Amino acid sequence: RNLAWSPDGASVAFAVRDTIFVAATADTVARPIAVNTGKYRYLHSLAWSPDARLIAYVAGLPGSEFGNTGAGGDIWIVAADGGSPAQVVSGERLNLSPAWLDAGHLLFVSNHDGPRGVYVVGVGPRGRRGQPRLVPGVADPLSISYAISSNRLVFARSTVRTNIRAYPLRAPGATSVRNGRQVTRGNQMVVYADVSPDGRWIAYGSDVRVLSKLPLDGGDAVPLASLPGGVHPRWSQDGREIAFAGTRGDSPGLNQIMLVPAEGGRVAQLTNAPGQNVFPAWSPGGRSIAFTSTRTGGARVWRLSRDSLGGPWREVGQLTDF
Repeated sequence: RNLAWSPDGASVAFAVRDTIFVAATADTVARPIAVNTGKYRYLHSLAWSPDARLIAYVAGLPGSEFGNTGAGGDIWIVAADGGSPAQVVSGERLNLSPAWLDAGHLLFVSNHDGPRGVYVVGVGPRGRRGQPRLVPGVADPLSISYAISSNRLVFARSTVRTNIRAYPLRAPGATSVRNGRQVTRGNQMVVYADVSPDGRWIAYGSDVRVLSKLPLDGGDAVPLASLPGGVHPRWSQDGREIAFAGTRGDSPGLNQIMLVPAEGGRVAQLTNAPGQNVFPAWSPGGRSIAFTSTRTGGARVWRLSRDSLGGPWREVGQLTDF
């Protein structure tokens, strides 16, 4: 997914982290042609235009090429001989799998209007021309490929559902995966979850973009925060608060560390920094939270602190430099 051949087969474009390279098959040295400077730095799904002038690609989070992240992805284009990338569509929604319809139009998968569909948009060296339009007749695509010579579109369909199951910790023998007790249900994708210290509740986020808690002995889910993201929930040691990573409307796709009372209530935003701020982890006393941030480029560990339980939070600073 990080590699694309030129139409004549003489060159290949590929991505390494936030940089796109082009290499001629007759050469052993790759030439960097662009560095993506948007909010996402993981590049994938490269597609070379049929006239060999432009390269389209997706900038998203790791895993976004499979459609299994809560955040979306930006689609960009860049001149094949180098230059500044131009954005085609933004990552407030899921945007995947660019494929060229012709030299001036790009197909891609998106949930721009709700369910996943195929969209077409005009493009040029400076970016988008006009608004994306839905292509009818393709239901729930995940990735696409288009053959210009035969005017045929091939698409893969995928509906991912992942829910939480519970298993006995001290079973006398091996336990089959099928024997787990299903805890969450529904057409959703649950990726991260955390059990409360008293073992009565589980907090989880899903691709329906709601952070919820659910009684483990049965019952209905209780929504706690309806924010995009809503991932990496972690209960405080006293069970009174839940830290998690979520996004606000003014920073789509960029997670900040949030805090919500376990009984529900106002959501407090604890960080306000560029990049991804994720994976909160409580100190035993509940007065510090360590978390991962990409605000300086690569992932580093930072720390939040407060003088007393219930007191105001402040950023203490960076803990790691690697």
